[in-house]
Order: sequence, then structure tokens, then C-alpha cells
Amino acid sequence: MMMLAASAYTAAFALYLMYQIKSDTVLRKTGFALIIAGAFFHTAYICFTGFEIGHIPAFGVKNSLLLASWSVAVYFLILFLKYRVDLLGGAVSFFLSIAAVASFFLPQSGFEGQNDLNIFMIALHVFLTFFANAAFFTACIIGVFYIIQERNLKEKKHGVFFKNLPSLEILESSGNFCITSGFIALTAGLASGIIWSRHVFGYFFSSDPKEIWSFIVWLLYAAIIHGRFTSEWRGRKAAVMSVIGFCIIVFSFVGINIFMDSSHTQYFMGSGKI
Repeated sequence: MMMLAASAYTAAFALYLMYQIKSDTVLRKTGFALIIAGAFFHTAYICFTGFEIGHIPAFGVKNSLLLASWSVAVYFLILFLKYRVDLLGGAVSFFLSIAAVASFFLPQSGFEGQNDLNIFMIALHVFLTFFANAAFFTACIIGVFYIIQERNLKEKKHGVFFKNLPSLEILESSGNFCITSGFIALTAGLASGIIWSRHVFGYFFSSDPKEIWSFIVWLLYAAIIHGRFTSEWRGRKAAVMSVIGFCIIVFSFVGINIFMDSSHTQYFMGSGKI
């Protein structure tokens, strides 16, 4: 099923690339339909794997990559349903195709929890966190597009790959939605992680680098939301903060798991076959 999903995502990116050159709406609509098809096969794969192992496939590098990319695909479709505008089809299909193809070269591994409740809670924590990261990733792309579109309007230039970007108003509105919904999901994800930690280890919070940086990310996005609502960070400032925020997320997710001593590393890297 992931082979079908990868094929659909890759074909979608090719069509979006052609659309930027030819501006044929049929190409864009077909590319969008292929993202939907890819998301369907992607969902089927995750559900099948989940039923097979008894919980959300959220542990190990391969499963983490597939769950993260699936979250991006789903969030892309949610954004379309809200705004009825295909904001990020090209960028999203590019990321999805790369992630899907890369997953074929990674081993299937997982983490064995102490009991079903522990597995469920930590899987829920990972799922919510990935969904939040998908929202912040989308906000980052929107932020980049906002900066490019603003510069194009000021200089009255429209490059081949950015001539079909939405208006600044739509980009800012959708960026606000991504940040807000992502923050809600992140809050729920951290809460589920705190509950799991209390149940398993007997404490809510520790000095683990991953937990500290997760709290820093939460504070950062709380500040971004506050700045957006008080009009202190709007327009270009909000776009720049969205990009900076996601860069910090990448460090906290990948950098800490790989380069620092964290208890979360075993969940990310995986242990044993599933």
C-alpha cells in the first residue's frame, strides 16, 4: 500500500511542477486528486500496521517518518476543506513523495511498552505531537510563501514557480489557523505525555532534554499566538516567526533524539522487530 501511496505522491508532485510551468488547472486538480489517493493508501497502511501490532505505529524511525508524513497529508486536506484553496499542493506533494520513498530504505522496528495502557497513552502522545508538527510544518511553508509573495509584490516580479501563490490575506489567515490548531494539538500531546509519565515513572516532568525543549517549543508558539492576536507579530514578522518556530521543532525532534542522551531516543530509534 505504501508503494501505491509513494507512486501517487510522486505523480502528484510531477503534475504540480508542470502546473507551475503551464498554468493548466487540469494538472493542478489531477495532482490534488492524486494526493487524496496517496493519503487514502497511506491511511490504509497505517491502519493495517496498527491492527497488526495492536497500537498506532509510532515507534522507530520508519514509523515516525510515515506517521509524520501522513499527518502532513491529512492536515493539507483539512486546510483545503477550510479555505477551499489548494495552498500548498506542490510543496506538500514534494515532501510526501520524498518521505514515502525514503521509508522503503528504513528497517521496521518498534518499542515494546510495559502494558497496553502504557502503549496506548504513549502512542496517543506521539500521534498528537506529530499532528501538531504537521500544522507547524504547514505554517512554516505558508510563512516562506508569504515572504516570497510579499517580495514579489513589492518588486512587481513573479517567478515561474511562485506566480500562482495565493494572496497575502489568505496566506496570513491560513497561517494563523495552522499555528492555532497546531498549538491545541501540541498542548493535548504534551498533556497525554505528562499523564503517561506519571503513570509509568511516578512523576509528571523530568530534566530530560526532550521534555525541556518540548516545553520551550510550547512557550514559543504560545508567544507567537499572543503576538498574532495583539497585532505585534503580523504579516512578515508572523511569517518569519513561523519559520523560526519550525526550525526549533526540527532540532528538538531530530537533533535531541540523535545527538543527545534522552529517554525518548528508544521510542524514536526503535528497539526490536515488530
